Amino acid sequence: MMRTRPCLIGMLMAAAACGAPLACAMAPGPDESTDLGLDDLRRDRTPPVVSITSPLAGQTVGGTVPYSAAATDNFGVTRVELYVDGAQVAGSPDTTAPYAVSWNTTLLADGSHTLVARAYDAAGNAGRDEIGVTIANGAPPAPYAIRGMYDLDHYGLATEQAIGFSYVFTVPTVSAHDQLQARGLKSLVWLGQYSNSSCSFVRSDDWVRTNITAILSHPANGHLYAVTDEPDSALCPSAPTQIHARSNLIHSLDAEATTLLTAYKIPQFASWVGTVDLIAPDGYPCYQWDTTTCDYARIDAQAAELDRLGARYLAVVQAHVDDPGGNYRLPTPSELHQQLVRWRATSMEGYFVFAWRWPPLTSSLWLENQPALQGQLRIENSN
Repeated sequence: MMRTRPCLIGMLMAAAACGAPLACAMAPGPDESTDLGLDDLRRDRTPPVVSITSPLAGQTVGGTVPYSAAATDNFGVTRVELYVDGAQVAGSPDTTAPYAVSWNTTLLADGSHTLVARAYDAAGNAGRDEIGVTIANGAPPAPYAIRGMYDLDHYGLATEQAIGFSYVFTVPTVSAHDQLQARGLKSLVWLGQYSNSSCSFVRSDDWVRTNITAILSHPANGHLYAVTDEPDSALCPSAPTQIHARSNLIHSLDAEATTLLTAYKIPQFASWVGTVDLIAPDGYPCYQWDTTTCDYARIDAQAAELDRLGARYLAVVQAHVDDPGGNYRLPTPSELHQQLVRWRATSMEGYFVFAWRWPPLTSSLWLENQPALQGQLRIENSN
C-alpha cells in the first residue's frame, strides 16, 4: 500500500518524482507509523549530553551549596531535572540555562547521597549524569537566641510568635510588655531617635530613667535597648560621645542591659564601636533598580569592617520595600534566604527583620501580607 508525504525538495536527492499537490509517493519503512512527516525523516534519536558541574563527584558538602549541571543537545535542551536520592530538589526542573539551584543539605542526614541530573530535548530523548557526594553537617546549630521583628505597634504578634521570632521591637511601656508576655515574646525596646538635624536626643535622660524603671522587672523585658537609628557622625561630630553617655545611663538603670544602634555607612562604623554594646548594620542589599539580583556583597562588606574593628553585631535583614521613589524593593523568598546565608557565615550574634508593616503608604506590600516571605522566615528562624 502506498502513502503520500510532504516533499523535501533539495533534501531528498533520490527517489520519486513529485507532483501536485507537492507530494511524493514512498513506501513505509518497517518501523514507521501511519502518520509521518518531515520530523519522521529527520527523526532525532540523539539524547542530550548532561554533566553535573557542582558539587564535584566525591565531594563532602554541608549547609546550602550550589547544585548545577551543564547540558547540550543537537537540537536544543528543553529542561533539566536535578535529583537527590531519587527526589527532585526544590527549584527543579529548570528550562533555561544556567541549570542551577541552591541545595540545602541540612534537610538530609549526614552520609553518602546520590545526585542525578536528567536533561531532555523536544523529541523526548533523555541524557543522564550521576555522582555521589557526602553530606557532613554535624549536629544542627541551635537557632540564634535573638530573632527579632520590627513591629512597634504589635500588629502581628501572633504570627510573629508562630513563625519563630523571639524578640519584637516595642516601646517602653508596661502595657506593651504585657502584650509581648501573652505571646511568650521578649522586648527590644526603642528609646527614641538621635536627631541628625539638632544633634541631640529627642527624648531626655529623665524620660529614659522613668520609662526603663517602669519596665525593669517585667517578665517580657528582653534587656535589649535600641539607643538610636542611623546617627551620622559627619553631620554631628558630638554624636559618638552623646550616644556613649546615653548607653552608660541605660546600663546604670539596668544591670542586664545590652545597648545597640543601627548604622549603614561603613566608613562611620569606627565612630560607633565602643559607644554601644552592639552595632546593627542595616545596609540592605535588594534595590528597586535591580530586579534580577541583590547586592549580597554589601552584607559581606559590613561584616568584614565590623570584624576588623572587633565589634559585636546583630544583622538587620531586609523584608520590606520602599514606597515609589525609594531605594529598596521586596526580596523574594530565595533572596531573603540568601541574606541569611551570608549573615550566618559571619560573627553576627542574632538578627532582626525590617519590617512587619512597611512601606507606610502601600499595605499590599507589607510583610504582614506576604505569606511566602513569612513561610521563608519560619524556615530561617528554625535554623
